[in-house]
Amino acid sequence: MAEDSSVRPVFDADPADALTEKVKVLRGAPAGRREVRVRFRASGGLLGRRTVRRDQADSALLTYVDADGYKQEEVLTLAGVEEFFAEVRVRAAEEDAVEAAKNARVHLRCRYCDVRAEYLGTRTWVVGEATMTGTALRSLSEEAMTQHVYRCSRCGLMEFFAEGFLRHPVPEVL
Repeated sequence: MAEDSSVRPVFDADPADALTEKVKVLRGAPAGRREVRVRFRASGGLLGRRTVRRDQADSALLTYVDADGYKQEEVLTLAGVEEFFAEVRVRAAEEDAVEAAKNARVHLRCRYCDVRAEYLGTRTWVVGEATMTGTALRSLSEEAMTQHVYRCSRCGLMEFFAEGFLRHPVPEVL
C-alpha cells in the first residue's frame, strides 16, 4: 500500500514494495521508541543473517532506541512486521487527527483587516537584560527562543508561535 503524497510520509520507503530492503519509521513509532528501522533478512552472510529485498526475506529485524537511550533489536516474522507497520500507520493517523484538530482552532486572519496572515518562517529571539549602556544584552547565549512568525500584508500585525506546539506553516482551514 503506497503512502498518500498529500500528507507527511510515515515511512522513508514503501514497506509493501517487494524491492525494499530497509524501512525507516518517520512518525507513528510506539511510545518510548525512536530511530525505528526495519531490515528484511534471510539466512546467509558472514554472521548467518543478511539484509535482502522484501521478496527474498524470511524475517525482519526491528531496531530502535528505547526511552533510556539504549539500542534494542527484535526479530519479527514477516506477518509480525506487517502487523507492526499497520500499528504504525494507525498511530500516525491518530497523530494527524490531533494535529488537524489543533490547526482548526488556529485562526490566522488579521483582526483588523480580515486578511490571512502570511508565514515568514522562524526568527530566534535572544532573552537577556540590557547592560548599563542599554545597547547590548548580558548573557546572550543564556536563552534563545525560536518563534514562527505570521504577518498581515495590509497592516503589518504580527503573530508569533513558539516552536514545538504546531507544525508550521499552519494550513488554511476553509
